[in-house]
Amino acid sequence: MKTCTIDGCDLPLRARGLCARHWNATYRKDQHREVPCTVCGKMVVKNGPGLKRRVVCSDRCRYFLTFGHDIAEHRELVGPVVRRKPSRQSAPVSDAILRFVAGFCEWCSTSYVFDLRITGTVARYCSVGCARRSHQMRRRGREHSASGIYTWSEVIRIYLAIGGCAYCGERTDDMQPDHVIPLSRGGSNSITNIVPSCGPCNADKRDLYLHEWYADRERRGLAPRILDPRINHLTDAYLLALTA
Repeated sequence: MKTCTIDGCDLPLRARGLCARHWNATYRKDQHREVPCTVCGKMVVKNGPGLKRRVVCSDRCRYFLTFGHDIAEHRELVGPVVRRKPSRQSAPVSDAILRFVAGFCEWCSTSYVFDLRITGTVARYCSVGCARRSHQMRRRGREHSASGIYTWSEVIRIYLAIGGCAYCGERTDDMQPDHVIPLSRGGSNSITNIVPSCGPCNADKRDLYLHEWYADRERRGLAPRILDPRINHLTDAYLLALTA
């Protein structure tokens, strides 16, 4: 097998006597670089050499670039939120009524605008990350045969209401949803069994009930953790199970 002609490189040959890494470094220097959005100036990563079209950071900016105003100013140009089958053929540019559609993410409730000419169907999530997190949440519930679902926006509202972790009260950038009654021990996967928790508290609680966690921390000589008294969304059934 032929290898790269660069001294000290044993990678397979791709073209012009170079491997893929050295070929990209030589002939595609501008393949991945940051350029400003044409509308708002936000820096985005440009893939591919050259700038054949104006770069935008979102479908909202693409809408502004197409029609010359923000989508919130003329709602009549936004098509109805209806399910459409994906089409291999691109919709005509003049089809403005069904091209741009506004919606809310099912995971974080963030409002966003998407281009039906690109997606072909109404998107349920604002990003791939939100879709992945929602899928993981549902998968964990199915693994433990737990009923109910929750959304990130519901957890955020509880976090903002109490101002920090439900156990220690500290504000954190690594807020995580914690099942008060663990899924592995019959807990529900709905918001009535979820509280916002910091990473250390969530990891230290593991799959224990609150009274078991309280006793475990006392045994280890650590300060016990209890639920914030402002937590009031847990059902009576769960509260009875916690004190059992």
